[in-house]
Amino acid sequence: MNILVLNASEEVIDVRPISRAMKLIVKGKAHKPSGFDDYHEVSTPDGVMRVPTALKMAYYVKIPYRRIPCMRINILRRDGFECAYCGIKLTGATGTVDHVTPQSKGGKHIWANVVSACKKCNGKKDDKRPEDVGMKLRFAPYVPKHDATVIHAFGKREAWERWIIT
Repeated sequence: MNILVLNASEEVIDVRPISRAMKLIVKGKAHKPSGFDDYHEVSTPDGVMRVPTALKMAYYVKIPYRRIPCMRINILRRDGFECAYCGIKLTGATGTVDHVTPQSKGGKHIWANVVSACKKCNGKKDDKRPEDVGMKLRFAPYVPKHDATVIHAFGKREAWERWIIT
């Protein structure tokens, strides 16, 4: 069970295990965001403890700028583990990365030029541009925000939607 940890300003800091979240609550360092009603129920020696699935820090935590590396797993997370051409669901094992403009034709390995692809679509496109083989991207590649990547990594919950900025 994971808990979304928010800064005092309600920007996403990280997703942490429930044990860490319980410590933050007990020490008074974090509390439930206002208007939030999604909980995990945890058995304790004293009964059942309801732990919110999102916590807001009681004070502002300064976080340095975090650049998300353009690597395979982060590309899959950004694209929601779906092929950018046909929409088929991918896993960490079945997902590949495709350069929209192939590197052999001057394309760079940057966020704006890479997408998740299934092996079939990646093979069909081969070393060509999508339009050269009659393929279309379902969405334009973009540089993801830190919070969306963190949340996708741990499986997003519907209750967290208000904090997800893609």
